Amino acid sequence: MTKAEELNFDLNDQTIFFSGRGKKLQHKIECGNGVTLSKGNVKVYIKNVTRNTDNSYIGKVDYVDPYKALSGDGISDGFRMTFLHGHVFVCQH
Repeated sequence: MTKAEELNFDLNDQTIFFSGRGKKLQHKIECGNGVTLSKGNVKVYIKNVTRNTDNSYIGKVDYVDPYKALSGDGISDGFRMTFLHGHVFVCQH
């Protein structure tokens, strides 16, 4: 089970919004991308995403908005967060 599942992060039942500049936009999550996860009104911005062998992802929390909103869950800047494709709302190439 990923950390996002354990903490009941929101699941995206829509399509992921992909954004990027300077190259042809890929509509998939690639190593090194940044992604945005959500838990209610809280956004978690994750950088340097890589794929695990179990098809989950892991990345480092860049920041949480609002700041420290998830500190009670142990989520803060620099935390290594695991999540599934379905937790991603935005992917930045």
